[in-house]
Amino acid sequence: VRAIEVPGWVPNFEEDGEEGYDVNDGSYEDDMYGGVSKNLKDVEGESYREEVPETNFEEKSKVPHKGGSILVLIDDLVNVGQTMGYDMTGCIKNMEEIIESHGVDESHR
Repeated sequence: VRAIEVPGWVPNFEEDGEEGYDVNDGSYEDDMYGGVSKNLKDVEGESYREEVPETNFEEKSKVPHKGGSILVLIDDLVNVGQTMGYDMTGCIKNMEEIIESHGVDESHR
């Protein structure tokens, strides 16, 4: 079985003993990081922390919420769906049923 040769980029692997980078001497890092590997080594030791920062899930958002009506969200969903070219007639019918059964509080609009 022969492999089909495909024109394009072919990696140029160096054979053992050829001149090039020695993986163990660290010289490849200058090319890999654009010559900034020495700076990275200096920062590396300071970046490790012994603890995970605490996450506070109890904190309330300071951004005021406007509206709050699920009907406004459904209306936006229908508008986006129609803009994208979807048939939203079923969604509109469901929205009409919700409005009829629960009523609408106009203060949220």
